[in-house]
Amino acid sequence: DNPVIWAQAADAFSKNRDPRVLQPLIDGLNNENRHVRKKAAEGLGNMGDPRGTEPLIAALDDEFWEVRKKSAEALGKIKDVKAIPALISSLNDRDHDVRFGAARALQKIGKPATGSLVAALKNRESIVRKGAATTLSEIGWNPLNTEETITLLLAKQSWDEMASIGAEAVHPLVESLGDKDGDVRKGAAGALEKIGNPATGPLVTVLESSNSVVRKEAADILNKLGWGPSNMKERVLLLIANQEWNAIVKTGTPAISALTV
Repeated sequence: DNPVIWAQAADAFSKNRDPRVLQPLIDGLNNENRHVRKKAAEGLGNMGDPRGTEPLIAALDDEFWEVRKKSAEALGKIKDVKAIPALISSLNDRDHDVRFGAARALQKIGKPATGSLVAALKNRESIVRKGAATTLSEIGWNPLNTEETITLLLAKQSWDEMASIGAEAVHPLVESLGDKDGDVRKGAAGALEKIGNPATGPLVTVLESSNSVVRKEAADILNKLGWGPSNMKERVLLLIANQEWNAIVKTGTPAISALTV
C-alpha cells in the first residue's frame, strides 16, 4: 500500500524484466497516486513488452504531465508501431516535455514511423507539423521532390528557404495565410513579400477569399509590394479586405457585385 515501496519494487523487478511484474505495472497505470502511475509507465518501458503498448497509449491522456512523458518514453523503448498515431497526437501535448518525449519515442521507432510523420507535416496544428519535421530530420528522411521540400520547409517554418524557392512556393504560402497560428501567418506573409512580383497575381485572387483573415493578410502584403487596383472590382475587393466600409458605401453601385464575395 506504500507508493514509495511499490515504486522501488517496480523499478527493481522491471529492470530485470521479471515477467511477474508486467500485470502489476499495467494495473499501476490506473493507480490514484500519480507517482505510482509514473513509475508504472517507466517500468513498462524497462520491460519492453508489447503487451504494455495499449495501456501506455491510454496513459498518454493522463492528467499529470510526468505520467504522459514517461508513457511516451516507454513507448519509444517498446518500439511498437501501433503506438505511432498516438505519439504523433502527443506532439500537440500542452506540455513541452511531453512533446519532446513523444518526438524522441518516434525517433526510436525510426523508419516505420516515416509515413505517418510525413502525413503529419500537413496536420492542422502547427506544433504537430513542426514536431514531425524535426523528428523526420532526426530519422534521416529527405524529401523526394520540390513538393515534399516545400511541405517540409513550411512545417519547419523555414521562411527564408521558402522565399528562396520562388514562384513554386507562392501557392502553399498563400494557403498558409489562413493558418490558425499567427506566427505561421506572419512568416508566410514575410516570405511572400520577399518573393515579390510572382506573388502578386495569386494574392489578388485571394482578395476574394471567404476568410476575412486571409483577405486582410493578402491586402497588407499587396500594399507592401506597391500593388494598386487596376479596375473597380479590384478596388472594391481591396476595400473589403481592409474593412473600409465607409469608402465602400461611397463607391456606390459598382461595389454591389463585389460585396457578394
